[in-house]
Amino acid sequence: MPRIVSVISLALLATAALSQELPRRGALGLQMAPLSADEAKSLGLKAGVKASTILPGLTAEALKLAPNDVLISLNRKAISTTADVTGVLRTMRAGENLIAVVNRGGKTVTLQAA
Repeated sequence: MPRIVSVISLALLATAALSQELPRRGALGLQMAPLSADEAKSLGLKAGVKASTILPGLTAEALKLAPNDVLISLNRKAISTTADVTGVLRTMRAGENLIAVVNRGGKTVTLQAA
């Protein structure tokens, strides 16, 4: 009898676990590099993170980020380091809207994607 109860308990636990879908995290799809002090100064910025490679099929491509764009803010949070980018992304789920403000060739551009 204890074996039957154990098997039933395991089956119920497995069913409950499968029925609870975990929220998916979004993926930016961007390789980043710190902005050097000289680069920041030449663009008139205090700080930022430079996009180096855009990975296809992910949010960075949907935003139309380009290599050498400098991320200034994500969802209205200032970006100074790659850790800042990661911090913003940790609070988001797949499919949520993302607003990026970037410096592109010396001009400020606002980009948006889900």
